[in-house]
Amino acid sequence: MNKANDKLLDIIGLTDAQYLREAEEQPAVIHRKRRFSAGFIAAAAAAAVMTVTAGAVTAVTLLHRESVELYYNEEMTSEMEQRGYAVGQVTENEHVRLTLENLVVDENYAYGVVTAEYLDSAGRNAFGLVPDPILFDSKGLNAYYLGAGSDKVNVMLGRIVNGINNSNEDKQAYTLQIYLHDPFSESKAALPDDLTVRFVEDGLLPNGSDEIVTAEDIPESVFDGLRFEISTKPNTTTYHLISDDGHKGVVSEFMLDFTYRQGEVSTDGNDFPDMMTLRFSDGREQELHSSDYRSQGDFDLESGSLGNAKEDSEMRGRFCRFIDLTGLEEIEFAGITYKVI
Repeated sequence: MNKANDKLLDIIGLTDAQYLREAEEQPAVIHRKRRFSAGFIAAAAAAAVMTVTAGAVTAVTLLHRESVELYYNEEMTSEMEQRGYAVGQVTENEHVRLTLENLVVDENYAYGVVTAEYLDSAGRNAFGLVPDPILFDSKGLNAYYLGAGSDKVNVMLGRIVNGINNSNEDKQAYTLQIYLHDPFSESKAALPDDLTVRFVEDGLLPNGSDEIVTAEDIPESVFDGLRFEISTKPNTTTYHLISDDGHKGVVSEFMLDFTYRQGEVSTDGNDFPDMMTLRFSDGREQELHSSDYRSQGDFDLESGSLGNAKEDSEMRGRFCRFIDLTGLEEIEFAGITYKVI
């Protein structure tokens, strides 16, 4: 594309000078001791909740509701509990306690919220910059290498700048964002349903998680022993759409991703389209607006790339609340009608 604009939200991470200075001032800390909380021992039971079928969902109360409400509205947070998306998996060592509050998964993305509680100064200092999470399969192989072609598996932690509980230095809320597949790639990564998330201090991997081939390659750090056991089996339905001219879209109850031709549509002066219309088999229509368009919108833009009249553009975002897509037939977006296939 002639012009790439990776318009990521603040939650993508922290790189401001303040945090960089704080990280540089901290001495290196190496610890080998590890211990797990009772919450981690019960992780298998909690993980099972994420993959139960409709009609068999068991509601689980979020352990840190305020963390989830930092990223989702109250309605969506309550629905996560009611529909079995709350996880409550806890892992800790002597420095840090991490709680995976929830996890929603479709064919391409897995999103959750993680609460980090610092148990001592070493744990707090280690979060001066956002840690790097890495995914491993049951054999201890970095899931990055299970990607097919350019469809590499990616995982990241991010947070809203200034975070949660500014008056409480011992707790912060982060988003866990896992990109399982490129939704428009013809090849798909052969991922197992069950993966382990482990953590590395920022700065220990100069070139990212692709430096780590196996779990044994993880450098010793404050995060020794911390891990989440997750299921990437979808617990929401993904809808695939295509327009008459071949542009594609995918939506689930919490994510959206569309390709379109930038030069052929009007965006009313915005970089990316700010609304869409959903049409259902019973004749209903539902109009959704971007939060960039309204103070409290229906979806947030996460990233996008702009083409021109001869090149495709793409926009990815997440819904600010669960969208009921039952009976969805088509979506009008960027002046293009996409039909469910």
